[in-house]
Amino acid sequence: WTFEVEAHHNAANENFVFEYSVDGAAWQPLLIVVKEADDNTSQSSIIPGSLSGTVYVRAVDTNRNRGDAETSTVYIDHMWFFPS
Repeated sequence: WTFEVEAHHNAANENFVFEYSVDGAAWQPLLIVVKEADDNTSQSSIIPGSLSGTVYVRAVDTNRNRGDAETSTVYIDHMWFFPS
């Protein structure tokens, strides 16, 4: 399977990692969104192995600095899975 997302974020020096899980407990990385502007292009990642049933996807802010008051937002235009 291939995961594809058209996304960007608003904060300089930060990124968002998209991860997937088939059980909601064990998460695997998919890709890192590094774009800071909407340029209408997507990023993609191949998922090894086979998938079936429910697949969970989450976006995780990579900035874990205590006291950072900057608001971070990820903007997602489209997100999908398709057979490779």
